[in-house]
Amino acid sequence: MPVDALQVFAEVGNVAKALAVFALSIVLAYLVRLSIERRVMKTLPRQIAVPLVKSIYYTIIFLGGVGALAAAGVNPSGLLVAGGIAGIILGFASQAVISNLLSGMFLYIDRPFTVGDPIILGDIEGIVENITVFSTRVRKWDGVIARIPNETVFRSTILNPYQNPVRRFEHHIVISHDSSVEEATRIALEVMEDDVMVLARPGPEVLVLEVRESGVVLSIRGWAPSQYWFSTKNRVLRRIKERFDEAGIRTGLPPRLVVFEDDHPRGG
Repeated sequence: MPVDALQVFAEVGNVAKALAVFALSIVLAYLVRLSIERRVMKTLPRQIAVPLVKSIYYTIIFLGGVGALAAAGVNPSGLLVAGGIAGIILGFASQAVISNLLSGMFLYIDRPFTVGDPIILGDIEGIVENITVFSTRVRKWDGVIARIPNETVFRSTILNPYQNPVRRFEHHIVISHDSSVEEATRIALEVMEDDVMVLARPGPEVLVLEVRESGVVLSIRGWAPSQYWFSTKNRVLRRIKERFDEAGIRTGLPPRLVVFEDDHPRGG
């Protein structure tokens, strides 16, 4: 058989092997994707699972393409070097994207909050509106939507008042020295014990925190269901103020009379 014919057969054989390798890589990527989808889709949210599955799928196909080039007799080193340079450039460009993606996955696994929870995240407070693969959206108390990158969320201290079913409220009240501490304590405890949302266990309490020149500082504490914490605290404090007024218990700093002396006496 002529040399040229042998060379043609060899090249055809290499092409056939390359096509076979690439076809096998597609089949393998498809099978791996199906296997991962069955497990991941049940444990991770769709917005996180879909990008993860696609990344694995196309990575297998890319490696299969490199293997196909090698089977065809093409040295893939040049392609890998070029791909490596491009990968470095893309890596710097997509570093934030990947970081936010991984942070979103870790947040889902850790579950510090869910959609609808009120959270305190640094200087941002509000209700969680949406959690995506790259960011978390929080509707602040004034109605403004704040989009926070998941990397920032993951690195921050998160306070979730709803994570515990009950929450303690506390407020400091200053009463005047001529008011009765015993009477103020009795009234505050009665108001909290009469409120249906204030828990009996742990029960409410009133403590004397400090005695100042301006008055006696009382700490009024009680526990309420987390969902009704704010309304319960507001109602209890308003009722305590009304009862204090009825009993003649003065709160707040006493008024002060400021007298300015005239440096220049009147008259001759």
